[in-house]
Amino acid sequence: MSLNSNSYIIGFAGAVCIVCSLFVSGAAVSLKEKQQLNAKLDLQKNIISVAELPESKDIAQLSVEQIEGLFTESENPNRIEQLYIDMETGKVANINDTQIEADKKACAQRAQKINKKENTAKLSCYRQYQDIYKVYNGGSFSRYVFPVVGKGLWSTLKGFAAVDTKGEKVVGLTFYSHGETPGLGGEIDSVKFKGDWAKGKNIYGSNGVALKVAKGAAKNIDHEVDGLSGATLTGNGVTGMMTFWFGQYGYEKFLKNGGV
Repeated sequence: MSLNSNSYIIGFAGAVCIVCSLFVSGAAVSLKEKQQLNAKLDLQKNIISVAELPESKDIAQLSVEQIEGLFTESENPNRIEQLYIDMETGKVANINDTQIEADKKACAQRAQKINKKENTAKLSCYRQYQDIYKVYNGGSFSRYVFPVVGKGLWSTLKGFAAVDTKGEKVVGLTFYSHGETPGLGGEIDSVKFKGDWAKGKNIYGSNGVALKVAKGAAKNIDHEVDGLSGATLTGNGVTGMMTFWFGQYGYEKFLKNGGV
């Protein structure tokens, strides 16, 4: 076949297109996998930050292997165990990946069934099976870490709340994703705000969940943390988030059942 023939030119161009498309497709898949791994690693770092393990003191110095080892090595005295609980019963659920994916797809429909007044976190997605984390420090159970999500002023707040072994106090709170205004609502990331939660706040009072971000200085320090200057609405969002996730639709059944 002549190198100058139309058939050769068309065939060569087609072959080049196929090779290029395969290369681009492969690169896109590789990039997506890397992004997923980085997102998973970021979540794990945030969980470790409220787990209060020796490794929590300098997370930046931990290797990827060390971070993953805290979640996968069952013989490690310092470890974080992932569990799933059925939010309807408050009991540990033994479910597979297929059930988890189906649950995620149905979360929007499930959120719509929640009474609007009771949806204080303003969720648009609510899963029946929620992953939680049980922390072991030196071989002994030391705390729980629960995912929490809610609406701030400008954004969706996503974070983790740590709870003591008795299920009575929040002993840590951190956020890994939000778009609140720096210097105002963004102060939910501040050492001061997170430090107030780390002091330990009783979850329940005589009328149910009593956790609250105060307006100004906290008056009921057993349940409240100091407010955020100039960011009352963000603080209200955090209050609504905590009220929901430790109420009847959240982790209340699990904690009242004695946890695991």
